[in-house]
Amino acid sequence: MKHYVIERTTDGVQVDVIDGTSPTGGYALPPRPELAKHLVSNFDFGRAAPGSAMLALALIADAIDDETALKHYQAFKARVIAPQECDAFELSQEDIKQIVAGLERQKGWAR
Repeated sequence: MKHYVIERTTDGVQVDVIDGTSPTGGYALPPRPELAKHLVSNFDFGRAAPGSAMLALALIADAIDDETALKHYQAFKARVIAPQECDAFELSQEDIKQIVAGLERQKGWAR
């Protein structure tokens, strides 16, 4: 299971993915601007901004898949990313899956 460490640094928002199945034990979460070209390619959180949407999109795409990310990243941003009032937070892959499942139930979508 993957674990996401999201931190605001002097260079911007950095996301480290801890992944035991990766040969290096983890990697930096790549932004996914090719999925939604209208978004910026830098991450943000703590506000309803394009960077927060990019973070939501990249997290869901990495934790689940691209199609699910495109369906739910705006709602995930509003529920999880924008409300953060801290300099760092963490999510597990399971956290992301459970939140998305809740969003799908709200919309009446089956997974």
